[in-house]
Amino acid sequence: MQDPRGVQELRELPVDLIEPGPAQPRRHFDEAALEALAGTVRQRGVLGPVEQARACATLVEELGLTQREVGERVGRSTSGVANLMRLLNLSEEVLGFIEQGELGMAHGLALLVAKDPEVRRELARRAAEEGWTVLTLEARARESNGDASHSGKALPAPRSARKRLSRKEKAQEQSLDASAIQQARTIAWATALGAITAEALAERDDLSTDVASEQLDEIVGLELLERHSVLVGYPDLYTATIAGRRVARKHAEAGGYTYPEGLRTARVTIKEARHTIACASVAAALERRYPDYRVIGERELHRDEREQKRRLASVDVRRHGETRSHFPDVVLWPPGEPDAPPPLPVAVEVELTMKSKEELVAICRAWARARHIEAALYFAETVKVEERLLDTIEELKADDMIVVNPLSEIVRSLPGFDLPQWEAGD
Repeated sequence: MQDPRGVQELRELPVDLIEPGPAQPRRHFDEAALEALAGTVRQRGVLGPVEQARACATLVEELGLTQREVGERVGRSTSGVANLMRLLNLSEEVLGFIEQGELGMAHGLALLVAKDPEVRRELARRAAEEGWTVLTLEARARESNGDASHSGKALPAPRSARKRLSRKEKAQEQSLDASAIQQARTIAWATALGAITAEALAERDDLSTDVASEQLDEIVGLELLERHSVLVGYPDLYTATIAGRRVARKHAEAGGYTYPEGLRTARVTIKEARHTIACASVAAALERRYPDYRVIGERELHRDEREQKRRLASVDVRRHGETRSHFPDVVLWPPGEPDAPPPLPVAVEVELTMKSKEELVAICRAWARARHIEAALYFAETVKVEERLLDTIEELKADDMIVVNPLSEIVRSLPGFDLPQWEAGD
């Protein structure tokens, strides 16, 4: 990571969720042959992403299936199918790097940020030869467009932990009202993060804030979420009630999501409210930008490390002769590659206030020395906080492990925060 401000969107084009029009009649196709083709996509441990992408494209373009229908047949989310097919916008030469295992699927999506096909080819060659991370490749791709700021374009559709359902599970899903399933998913997400906001839900599910607020208030009316108006001028926070958690757990299989077991009931405090609000929006934006990645909050990381009895994305920080654990606010887990070691996570910190220099040095030194993470990524609310971080990183010579970006790079607007207001079309 040679550019400490290089984290960008992995995609430019919106996910296609549009059903095929009436002018595109579906071809007759033998069901057994169709299932055989879908089965090739499910063989993730055998076929590479490019082969899977081509199989998905055949199902969509030749047979007239929608991306949602393809996802149901192959055990992927709609956005996962869309991402696979987007790889086919790359040239055959670039696809060759992915087919040969020199670059991963996430590298391919990062290359699509670059608008010039020739630039994509050159970036792919350098990324393969020099072993660039996805974050570095993404930054270089955006630099090639001559744009060092947030593009403001639509982000991808939210990631869904959709799994292939049995006939019994499909019948259960069909028997449930779609809005009830969506409510259960929202409650499960609130349980995982501890607390969410309407702004975060809008970012994650591609809604307007007003619509997201209406959805959350409806769930509150059912006594499945509790609303907390903690800070004047800031978004309300929503936490799951005991009844809500019961509903979210009950509908997990039918809804195709994973319920976050083993988490304690969240508490909202005035002291932590502002940070909680920001973390919810950052987590939502990361889910949208990296739909194939697993995004978890600090609560789930605590649980996972407690269960596995080892450090996964936290670090030991030594200060004043004492050692204490330090946990990131969010963790970004890349998808694994067949026959490859498990990928390292990216630790994400949401920095809103000025820490003392001594404390910041201790934490950054711990991140710089960590070998069980890919990188530590900071999002700083103000210029002063960002400059303090960059100065500390320079002093520690840790720019290969720690990346710093303005919070406005990932969160476009949030009431009460020092962020620029993005205009439509920016």
